Amino acid sequence: MNISALSFNNFKIQNYKKTDKLNKNIQNNYYTSPSKTIMPNSAQMLAFMGGYSLDLDKTYNSLKAYQYPPRIQNDVLIELSKGNPDDKTLYDVHFDKYKKVLDCYSLDDLKNGFPEFSGVESAYDVEADEESFLGKFQSSDLDSFPSYEDLTLQLIKLYWGQGFSLNDLSEYVAQNSEDNRGINLYYTMKNKLHIPLMNPRYANVLKLSNKEYNEKFTTEMSIKRKEANEEKLQKAQGEAVVIPRGELSPAHKQHISEGLKRHYMQNPEKIYEMSERQKAFYEKHPEKKEEMSKIMSLAWGKTEEGRSILKHLNKFIKKYNGSSLSESELSLEEKMDEKKQSALSVFWQKNGWAREKMSIAVKKAINLQAAEKRDLERLSGFKTIKGERVAFNLGATKFVERIKQWGEKQGIDTKNLILLKGVIYLKDEASKDIDENNRYVARGQKLIERYIQKFPNHADLNTVCLHNVLLNLETMLKQETHRLPESLRRDVGKIEVMKYAFNFVCAENNIPTQETRTAKNVNDEITSLQINNAYSYLINQAAIMGCEDLAEFLDKELDAAYDVLKDLPRFQ
Repeated sequence: MNISALSFNNFKIQNYKKTDKLNKNIQNNYYTSPSKTIMPNSAQMLAFMGGYSLDLDKTYNSLKAYQYPPRIQNDVLIELSKGNPDDKTLYDVHFDKYKKVLDCYSLDDLKNGFPEFSGVESAYDVEADEESFLGKFQSSDLDSFPSYEDLTLQLIKLYWGQGFSLNDLSEYVAQNSEDNRGINLYYTMKNKLHIPLMNPRYANVLKLSNKEYNEKFTTEMSIKRKEANEEKLQKAQGEAVVIPRGELSPAHKQHISEGLKRHYMQNPEKIYEMSERQKAFYEKHPEKKEEMSKIMSLAWGKTEEGRSILKHLNKFIKKYNGSSLSESELSLEEKMDEKKQSALSVFWQKNGWAREKMSIAVKKAINLQAAEKRDLERLSGFKTIKGERVAFNLGATKFVERIKQWGEKQGIDTKNLILLKGVIYLKDEASKDIDENNRYVARGQKLIERYIQKFPNHADLNTVCLHNVLLNLETMLKQETHRLPESLRRDVGKIEVMKYAFNFVCAENNIPTQETRTAKNVNDEITSLQINNAYSYLINQAAIMGCEDLAEFLDKELDAAYDVLKDLPRFQ
């Protein structure tokens, strides 16, 4: 059993690396040029193939290893090994892997998530004749695709994300532009944009395995046409960011929100002259309005540029209108009346220096907001996600709150501090921010050290609480297995592994157990480092076996131990 090493000098826990069982026989050169022969239609293919494309087992047997894209054959094998309980087809397996492509709104996002697309070129950057398909896209003159999103990304979403065929996509383009009659996207995608292409046989089986292919293709391409027409309409109306009608995915909402932020950063005066479409976007998505409101509040109140403009602005508004602008009006929380809005518009027109300074202020505010968001994400990183990481407490909830309350009284901002927390990463990518997390752990550690200097008995209290939890766990493992969390109590083999791990780690760290403790060594000889190492080792061992629920179970046991022991005289 591969058990990861622990080091609590900086609360870092090295990663447990899972064995990579990917099929090594899949060839890298799985993209081949499509045949020049005319391909049969869906009905003909189904008749010829006997409908095997809807049976995953038969599909697997009909395709050779080199015809699969990387990892897809392995994903098919994994599904078949489970008995295919959800009756998945090849399309379902393919979509499970590539559906996140649909939530990418830049090539950088795409390349970070999918290394196989690292070599693609932006459609905005390639050389193209003005009258060509790509040239018309670059000049926003296509009726088939909007230009506010990179055409390379759009084609990858349709081809890889949705599984639409090259023939059907080429036909769609031809039908929507007389200049593109007879176009074949194969050359554009492969030679111009360097988009990887599927093996033709795989692509055909993929299409046939999608039970709703025709309906999906018709719907998606109808949306593309509407988006292209909507883009032209909104640009004619002066919109800086295209906001499609209808429901938006979280990723698309964020994409629009980021576009508006960039627009307001370059044109800060426009934020108080929003179009009705932009107002409707913020009203429909209040969380994005709150983001923008926070940015403006930071721009006016937390930047030197914003504060200097505000002095001149209020003087101008009072002279012009007889009143000043409130903080809630400037931060968009409260609607500005027409007189103030008119006065503000005149101020921007007459003071070019203020527009330039405000642009800097908004940029700084966006960076400040992003930093605050990262801080919150650091904290959320100390939460359990099955298969990725396991978070646990090394101090009872009430004990941590006690430390924070004391810190606040000392004038310390404890909002973003990480106190008495541990985290075990089960995947490399899950631990990419571990060094940043340690920065917040280190700050929390400084507060804990100050607190312990003031209340040394409370350090002993926390150690005793953790030790009691371990002693109770020992009893459960050896005598009362019915009290263990579900993942352990139903598996005798895992219980045996945990019993062995318990005896091993307690012996390694000189921690008394039910069998070895005496009246002398019950608690007072254990250091916090010893108990933390043992406690964390056991949670790590459980996580390796897929028993992440032990961490939450022990958190509750720790809280219960604290409630029982905190009022004992020795800890006052």
